[in-house]
Amino acid sequence: MHCQDRALWGPEAVRRSLLVKIACQMASPDHNRGGFAFGRGRFPHARFGAVAALFMAVSSAVLPSAGAATNAIETDAGLADIVRVDVLHGWRTLVGSHMAAVRFRLAEEWKTYWRQPGVNGISPRFDMRQSRNLDVMEIHWPAPRAFGPVGNRVIGYEDELVLPLELFPADGNTEISFDMRLDFGVCRDVCIPVTTHLRYSTSSPLRSHRQLIESALGQLPDPLDRTGFSDLGCGIEKQEHGFLVTARIRAPDDPGREVEALFELPGAPAWIEPYAVEVDGSVITAKARVRPFGTDGFILDRSRLLLTLLTGLGAVEIPGCDGQG
Repeated sequence: MHCQDRALWGPEAVRRSLLVKIACQMASPDHNRGGFAFGRGRFPHARFGAVAALFMAVSSAVLPSAGAATNAIETDAGLADIVRVDVLHGWRTLVGSHMAAVRFRLAEEWKTYWRQPGVNGISPRFDMRQSRNLDVMEIHWPAPRAFGPVGNRVIGYEDELVLPLELFPADGNTEISFDMRLDFGVCRDVCIPVTTHLRYSTSSPLRSHRQLIESALGQLPDPLDRTGFSDLGCGIEKQEHGFLVTARIRAPDDPGREVEALFELPGAPAWIEPYAVEVDGSVITAKARVRPFGTDGFILDRSRLLLTLLTGLGAVEIPGCDGQG
């Protein structure tokens, strides 16, 4: 799963080898420290204008699935045997939003990334500026898995990812014209940046994929208050180059040895560096360093911290840091 300087295969091996080298540089810890900034929550359409085209000059476009409601700006058949991406049509909800999803189908042993991909991953980027009548898009991330050796974890998905998108129209009486440029990464022994362009309308006469989307919605991390986990407190210690965050959580049973603690601070001018996870019986102690970009520093807003725990008992989402740990 880590980046290696090795040759690729196929008729475009030279060009794609160059892409791999660039991607590995972009996926380095220094480059990717702010990669989770667009992680979760509801984002007004206007904010998508600030999303940079991360791989504009070097990315390849993936071949859309046959029959999907997609239209690629360009296609690269050399990547079709690695990943296929399409839009899944959903349904109109009781609150007036529209449920849809982006589906990633990956070749054997290939992975793609969660919103916070790990120190060597490539964060997905969603550019919706060309969409019409889209006010807010909420991304519902299924619980990911951790791959690779300790200290070089990749956080993401294998085989198939159905990523539910909840679309809120600006005008409830008009259909949404969905137009997305999607930049993401796929990884096996090497890392490859990928770009595809997906389009469809909520009025399109497509069959609903409600069962697939609802299944993905059922795989979201559970909120703390719906589990047997309990928050024992969270503390923040000021350090020379940032902060050390320490959270303690009690599991309802043995959480297993393979526990991952994924800290996030969406929208902050900082990155979070995993530090340590310790399991003592049913008590999990998770630590991370928060380091600001540049030298100006910043004020850490405790309420914006988000911790996702991946354990043998399931995934749990814990918002905020109450300062009592």
